[in-house]
Order: sequence, then C-alpha cells, then structure tokens
Amino acid sequence: MKAQGWGRIIFMSSTTSREPDEDLVLSSVTRPGVTALAKTLSREVASLGITVNTILCGYADTGRLKSVLHEATRSGATYERALSKTAASVPMGRLGHPEEVSALAVFLASEKSSYLTGQAIAVDGGLLRGV
Repeated sequence: MKAQGWGRIIFMSSTTSREPDEDLVLSSVTRPGVTALAKTLSREVASLGITVNTILCGYADTGRLKSVLHEATRSGATYERALSKTAASVPMGRLGHPEEVSALAVFLASEKSSYLTGQAIAVDGGLLRGV
C-alpha cells in the first residue's frame, strides 16, 4: 500500500465498541481497543493515501448472532423469543442483513471514500443511543 500510495484498511467490530453489553463482557472490553487501534493507525498512514475505518455492526442476521442467541436460551428463553426480543430492541424493529453491512465495506474500499478515514461507522438500525 505504501509503495502504491493508495490503500484501504477496514476493521470489522461491533456496536459494543461504543456501548458495552453486560452479557458480552470480553467483547465489550476488547472491541474499543480495536477501534482505538484503527483510529491511531488512520492518522499514521493518512499521508500515504491509505485510509483506515471501522464498521460497527449492530444486530445482523449472521451465524454469530444465532450462536449468541442460542447461548441465551440456557437461561430458559426459547430461541424464537430471544430473536424476537433482540429485533424489537432495534429502533428499525428488525435485524440487519449481511448485505447491508457489506455495502458499507464496498464503499469504504472504493476510491469514492478517499477523504474518509479514522471513522467508526455503525450499521445498526439506530441501535446506538450516543451522539
């Protein structure tokens, strides 16, 4: 990337980077560090034509979410109830689709995002409450 004078680095993280989840302690502790790494790196390589951004994924209909929800059933809830409760917690009232997250990744990897660096962008249906 340095030799080309152009490049894109995209970190994938989650909304727990900004709002910790009491049920995901390890994730809530480590993900903010990854986001800080991306921000620091973005400043170091910006003058080389390399952008560094982070996608903060909310509740998307993925295998990882299904795994987390199945773990939640150990507390007595059914999988369908856990899924419904999760979707209802999102202001848009639904889970995201992987294609909605990947669309942002495609944009960030493109030349059109050349002045966008050091950002942590949430694809979360309005889940994050912070400004």
